[in-house]
Amino acid sequence: MLRHKFQLFNILLPTLTALLLVSCNHSPSENQGVPQLNLLSVRDQPATMALSDLAAKIEYIPLETQGNILLGNIRYCVGKERIFVLSSDQRVIIFDRKGKFIREIGSHGKGPGEYTHADDIQISSDGSLIYLYNIQENISYIYDLAGLMVSRMKLPHPSWGFAHLSQGKQLSISPYGDATFTEAGKFLYYLQDSTGKVIRTYPTTNIVQPGGEFSLGRIFINPLSILAYIPYTDTIFRVDANGDMSPGYALNFGKYRIPNEAYDDFSILQQNRYRYISSFDFVETGMGAFFRYALQNRFYVGFYSAN
Repeated sequence: MLRHKFQLFNILLPTLTALLLVSCNHSPSENQGVPQLNLLSVRDQPATMALSDLAAKIEYIPLETQGNILLGNIRYCVGKERIFVLSSDQRVIIFDRKGKFIREIGSHGKGPGEYTHADDIQISSDGSLIYLYNIQENISYIYDLAGLMVSRMKLPHPSWGFAHLSQGKQLSISPYGDATFTEAGKFLYYLQDSTGKVIRTYPTTNIVQPGGEFSLGRIFINPLSILAYIPYTDTIFRVDANGDMSPGYALNFGKYRIPNEAYDDFSILQQNRYRYISSFDFVETGMGAFFRYALQNRFYVGFYSAN
């Protein structure tokens, strides 16, 4: 699956107060051989790298727009033959890999075959299906390339995002679990099959209580991988096509990691919002991984080299 290729790098350049690229040395974990990423090395040891060190090929693709197609702030997916765009005015537009306009698909509205709202867009691994996700109503809409709605799936738990896996499976992140706040209902991720049935939950001992408005976890959908972020273990997990997770990267926040107590008492974070590392993003490529974080009201970007 190819999606959001270098999106993090492209979007951040105009807004960064500090842009620091560094090839981070890593020492394998003694137990699992997992790369250790020291985030603060980016801040403390700034360096520069040539783009040729980060990628074998860089593409600049101008998207063909017309008078009635103004993209604005977009979300997009990149497939082998097409580029899929969700525009700021809720239109889903398909371009070819040269940026030529092909067609719009679906329709924004409340009628049959229409979607009421879309916050995110994804594609299936073969690029034949388009997934739109409505966070407010917890609905996933699935369209084919001709723009016909194949199905719509109701997500059973309040979710902040999802990743499409194999055979119609979806991995969703649900920071409130099943909203019962019982031991059985404490899970951060859950997996649905193609019918919408929950076939697996991933237990966690901590969930955000109502009022906690910061990210307890993330799903990073990259050109070559799907990764899940588990803050309490300072670990980014690699997710395979069946939803199985294995440690992918270990993160060293040092003393700037948000403490566990903040997830139970949101005022701790509100009172110290610039003391801790926040706004963490991660993009994995074939040559390594970009990561970005905010600390003391400044943004830092680093690059981990897999070589």
